[in-house]
Amino acid sequence: MPDIGQQLVGAYLKLVKGCGVVDYGVDDVDVLGLNVNAKRAYACVVATHPGGLKFGDTNHETIKTLAEKHERQVLHAGTALKGFDTTFMLWSPNVERGYLVGRLNEIGGLDLVVNRDYKAAVDELTAIARKQHADSTNPAFRMLQILANIPD
Repeated sequence: MPDIGQQLVGAYLKLVKGCGVVDYGVDDVDVLGLNVNAKRAYACVVATHPGGLKFGDTNHETIKTLAEKHERQVLHAGTALKGFDTTFMLWSPNVERGYLVGRLNEIGGLDLVVNRDYKAAVDELTAIARKQHADSTNPAFRMLQILANIPD
């Protein structure tokens, strides 16, 4: 079962990026979104660590882990997603500015949705949740629907 952060990214891919297919835990991809009509794929690593992005004990280990995961994703996409223009993304709400964000930006072909950009994406989803009241099968989006529609 996908965690709440993965479900949030899945809702974004579906409702904002127009992905008719969203799947979780596909090889090294935490969330995979496919917009079949546009021939566009989104391969996302999701690290919802409220205390800060960390894999291992050091920033170096975090960068190494994410760079290796990204390389595996690119290789996988080359075979499994032929015919799709693939965007690779890292989603994380709290990433240390400076060294860590700087080094992550050096990983070629990896779009960062971190810190303010993560919040902006959630805000975009919340705006949709205010208007779209139909029950959602995505628990994270359903929570945004509830929270966005509580009267003042």
